[in-house]
Amino acid sequence: MKLNWRELNRFADLQKALGYSLEQMDALVHANLSLNVYTRTDLLKLLEVTEEDFTDNLLTPNTRNSQTFKLKQRALHVFQEALRVQQFIETAKSTPEDCISRMKALMKQSHESLRTLYECSHENLDQIVTISDRLGVGTRLTGAGWGGCTVALCDGVEESKRFVETLKAEFYANIPKAQASDIGSLCFTTSPQRGAEIYLIEKQQNNILPTP
Repeated sequence: MKLNWRELNRFADLQKALGYSLEQMDALVHANLSLNVYTRTDLLKLLEVTEEDFTDNLLTPNTRNSQTFKLKQRALHVFQEALRVQQFIETAKSTPEDCISRMKALMKQSHESLRTLYECSHENLDQIVTISDRLGVGTRLTGAGWGGCTVALCDGVEESKRFVETLKAEFYANIPKAQASDIGSLCFTTSPQRGAEIYLIEKQQNNILPTP
């Protein structure tokens, strides 16, 4: 099958065009992206494009000056993370006896992929994950990365309380900026809830009949 790569803007577009499963896309990346690091010269040759075309039409403003590209690692993270999401949902729906431990393991794998393949973690987030691993809590960064927030999966109220207290003592106690803040606003527990929703209310017009 010959595809026009200029019409494929996202990994999802490529997967749809090929009709591949996520497992097949993972294998495709391993089979075709042999280099751990691609240079601009490598990509100009592979894509058969000019430097001007490459810079103006194929790169984003924040990558325009990049000289090296980790295509294999980024692609592997995207497809493997999508597969983990599927596995997480299937596990939650089937609710096996080890449901929570499986979901924790998937969250741990997710963070490791974000740290090593997508490289968008931060040493402070990694420290929180290390503490989580010791306590048997499944934790990953959430949001865009490079700092920010983590989300953790605990098995019940008592485990979540123990986790929060440990973070306060072993992590936040060593962060000077945190001492001037309300720790409760930085580290807190919550429970699964429905996401944001939009309610559409139909207005019913009252037909008032004139009285005789």
